[in-house]
Amino acid sequence: MGLGGALIPMAAFAQSAFDGGGIYEGLGYAEEISGIAKGDIRQTILLMLYAVLSYLALLAVIMIIAAGIYLILGFGNEEVKERVKRVLIYTVVGLLIVMVARLIVAFILYGVLGAFTI
Repeated sequence: MGLGGALIPMAAFAQSAFDGGGIYEGLGYAEEISGIAKGDIRQTILLMLYAVLSYLALLAVIMIIAAGIYLILGFGNEEVKERVKRVLIYTVVGLLIVMVARLIVAFILYGVLGAFTI
């Protein structure tokens, strides 16, 4: 029978199993799907980047609060003070970087690609 004889029944089964309208009907259904991928890919990437930067800013605020609590619980220990000082410096620098990055992304979203709501 050989290899060709074994593949013919599979091809016949595949044709009988699929009775859809083809790729154009599938694309028609896909156009109706709403979601994050509805717009331009650049806008989608920038919106996701904007959301990530927002969460990073929130994380920086949480780190500042945690450092303050850690300082209070350290009861004046010099080693704890130095550690909290480093955490606060790194967090504030990171927060400034995140804020500048958000400004750049917002400028691209509103200035270059046109204004739309976030």
